[in-house]
Amino acid sequence: MLRTECPSCKEWVSSPFLNEMENTKCPTCETEFQIKEVFVSAGAYSIYRDVLLKSIFKYKRLIAEAQKEVEDLERAGKDKLGYKDTIDSIKLFINNLQEMLNGARSGFRVAPKSGAVLCELGARMIEGRLVNISSTGACVNMSAYNNDFNKGEVIALQLVVGEPSPGISMKGEVMWTSPKNGIGVRFINLNAEAKALIVDYIQEKDKDV
Repeated sequence: MLRTECPSCKEWVSSPFLNEMENTKCPTCETEFQIKEVFVSAGAYSIYRDVLLKSIFKYKRLIAEAQKEVEDLERAGKDKLGYKDTIDSIKLFINNLQEMLNGARSGFRVAPKSGAVLCELGARMIEGRLVNISSTGACVNMSAYNNDFNKGEVIALQLVVGEPSPGISMKGEVMWTSPKNGIGVRFINLNAEAKALIVDYIQEKDKDV
């Protein structure tokens, strides 16, 4: 989770979208203020986001080494006295650090358990599965149609949100394609209303993950 300190009441203001915003409102004292410093928090850990970004490769290496340590301990015998607690503690550390690295990404994204999106393919709108989505783009698996999209192509998309809403319509540029993993789309020319709807959708889906 991302958080910043309110300059008026000194309470923490949390939101996964803080690094995408210029201003926010404190829910405690209702002061509107400009966001200057953003921290990434997970469990008992909290790191200034700019510091985390500068050393992100070190933290990724630390996660890889910790994962190897868990594997070595499990091979040595996780039933031995003290091993189980040690393994569980290292796994908790890995999970917290991974959560922090995810929070350092440019855009908060969520992988919904269920989500459908319509993508323009020629003169047709093809339904695909939403793999993940952020306020700036999405990964969509179009199954047998993945190879029919081209990098750099601009397509129309509609995020299916259920009745009675007609869905959220947007334009996107295809950034990459993969036969198995789908297509990566960067949203373009989003107006304020569409972006707000996407943010609401992400926050709602995040509750279900």
